[in-house]
Amino acid sequence: MKLADAWRMLLRRWYIVVPGLLLAAACGVAAWMAVEPEYERQGVQIVLPGMGSLPEDATNPYLYLSGLALPADIVVQAVMGENVLNEVLEDFPGAQVDVTRSGTSAPIITITVTAESDADAEKLLAIMMDRTTSTLESMQQEESIADSSRMSISTLAVDTQSRQIQRTRLLIAGGAALLVAAITLFVTALVDGLAKRRRRSASAPAAALEPAPPDDPDRDDPDLEGPDAELAALGALDEHPARPDLGSRSARESRSGVSGG
Repeated sequence: MKLADAWRMLLRRWYIVVPGLLLAAACGVAAWMAVEPEYERQGVQIVLPGMGSLPEDATNPYLYLSGLALPADIVVQAVMGENVLNEVLEDFPGAQVDVTRSGTSAPIITITVTAESDADAEKLLAIMMDRTTSTLESMQQEESIADSSRMSISTLAVDTQSRQIQRTRLLIAGGAALLVAAITLFVTALVDGLAKRRRRSASAPAAALEPAPPDDPDRDDPDLEGPDAELAALGALDEHPARPDLGSRSARESRSGVSGG
């Protein structure tokens, strides 16, 4: 179907298109209101070396972070275990947690949580940040590492307010509106096609009952033009030669006889 034909169809069936589009908009708004936004918070931590593992004259542990990326990766893998996450998320239905190590060699751990409410996001982030610290502490305690040489986790940044995530809400609302709009266009095309079919079915018997127009032998063939038309006219003269005008000839003979007498 061409664009112009589709536009004319929509104009013809405006009584279907307009209510359908209004219904689509209403469904989109209803879905938007029914779906709550998600709340996201993020915290950033760093793994620091133990003071006992630093040189004697060292006072700044941030200058000795090389080699701590591997312990940070171990902590990430430990807290992202399925059993650990299931235990934490059991009290937060619908929530999500993502723990990663940021950068290529820096021992920076980024924790991102998503929950159905701002309060749940705050609680879940606090739990996960405590979990990383306790996990690293328990791992070193199991290896009987001296307290002075034990690594520690320090908090670099933590969100105090949640960010609203509207992605799921927008997808559901937009999907509902598009679905109703697509159904409206389908119904419009279906009704328009059925109406055209009924008109063609009704006009076919009427055309069959009309008598055919009589043939007019004197009417020229419209397909013949120029020399073809002249040849056809000459052929018609050969088939029907002109009869002599007997009445006029007899009258001339009678007049000539009278004149001779």
